[in-house]
Parts: sequence; C-alpha cells; structure tokens
Amino acid sequence: MVVSFVGGARNHRGGEFIADVVKQCAESGIHFFIQARHGQDSNIDEQKLTALSGLPHVRVHEGPLERQDDYREIANSVVLLAYQPEAYRFRDSGVDHRAKCLDAPVLVSADTWMADEVASAGNGLIINELSVEGIVDCIMRAQSELSALKTAAARIGEAEREQHGMARCIDAVSRAFG
Repeated sequence: MVVSFVGGARNHRGGEFIADVVKQCAESGIHFFIQARHGQDSNIDEQKLTALSGLPHVRVHEGPLERQDDYREIANSVVLLAYQPEAYRFRDSGVDHRAKCLDAPVLVSADTWMADEVASAGNGLIINELSVEGIVDCIMRAQSELSALKTAAARIGEAEREQHGMARCIDAVSRAFG
C-alpha cells in the first residue's frame, strides 16, 4: 500500500506529523509518497522531510507536481488528509476532490466535513485522534481494509465524475445558451 501526502507539508494539513508517521510505519511494508513543498507554502522543516527520501519505502518530491504526476500519485495510493479540524470544518480541499475523482481512498481527520462524507460513503477512514499515533493507527486500519476501501472509493469516484465531469459541464453550458 502507498500512502500519499500531496499539496504541500503545511501545519494545517498535518505536515508536522509526517516524518514521525513515516518512521513509525517503517516496518509495516507501507510506502509513502510525500510532496514536501508546493511552491513556497511549506512551513515545515524541509530538511526533516528531505531526510526521509533516504528511506527505502519513501519517495519525497520537492516543489509542484505536473498535473499528470499528481493524478498518478493520487490514483495509485491511499490519500492522507490529516487536516486540522478547525481549519477544515467547512473549508474545501482540492486534494480530496481529486482523490474522489481518481477512485483513491482517503484518510481524513475527525470533525471535518470530509469525515462526515467518509462516514456516510465509506470511501476512506477517519483519523479519530490527530496525532502521530492516531494517524499511524488509521494507516494500519487502511492496510487491513484496503480492498473494501478501494471498492467504495471506486463507487464514489464514478458518482463524482458523473456530477463534476465533462458531460455535466457541457450540459450546463448548453442550458445557459438555450
């Protein structure tokens, strides 16, 4: 299983936990893809994250990802969204939308709108305690439930693409011009 952390390692996105989470998962067979920076938005010690790239189960990417690389990494992983609940109770997440459209299961923080969605849709798991231990526990649960999570994520992805896809856009444009 690959866990991806994309969109930049900022504190409100759980970036402060990533290095310790990766180290605690070292013996589990889980691989990680980490986008350490996205432009100039990172406020996490980059050297701490860059040092992780020396581990055999970790790939670290610094800087923005090309669109096709972003899509590929998300589509082939379980997406970690360890967001601060107070920052994401009502705030949108582009990474979450891409994960849904690409059939990727998500691991989301409790007390966010994404957790409410996951609880009803089953396309991921909820991180009950936003801490290193809570995140590691959620990752281990995802590893044991991966098949069911992928199935649910594919079902949600189909509905998401139908609702937000090109055909829906063309229909909206057509209606606008009568």
